Amino acid sequence: NYCRWQGLRENIEIHQQECMFRIVFCKYCKLKMTFNQVNEHNNMCKEIQVNCNMCNKQFLRKFIPEHSNECSKTFIKESL
Repeated sequence: NYCRWQGLRENIEIHQQECMFRIVFCKYCKLKMTFNQVNEHNNMCKEIQVNCNMCNKQFLRKFIPEHSNECSKTFIKESL
């Protein structure tokens, strides 16, 4: 996908500020993407703070696996 905008030269600056295909950078991981990809990226960006559903602790998404192994509110069943 790409921008297919057409219009008057006098309107190009406004369009460039609002275009869904303008280039932006993730403010967390600095990945380059188009504006229309930001929401999808934010749902998976490893550098965004998330909260544990169990203990409510905050940490970066990239640390979910580690936290899952050590969360004090996780239910475990010891098998002997």
